[in-house]
Amino acid sequence: MNAPTTTRPALTAEQLALLTQIADGHTHAAIGRLRGITRSTVEHRLHVLYQRIGARNAPHAVAIAIRAGLLPTHPAPEGPA
Repeated sequence: MNAPTTTRPALTAEQLALLTQIADGHTHAAIGRLRGITRSTVEHRLHVLYQRIGARNAPHAVAIAIRAGLLPTHPAPEGPA
């Protein structure tokens, strides 16, 4: 059985920044404050981004981005769980 191929979706610098902020755990409101835009605008832009990469939600978008090499992976923090 062949492994699925992963294509790298073309994202704008803003979309990649939004995706990175989502991956870092920022809320829509926090992203809006950081970027100087309304929460509604953040939600709209994320909706467009999710459609572009075929994601159902934020965790799915982050997973797609990691698999496509758009976001770096980081080791889990060490220490007690």
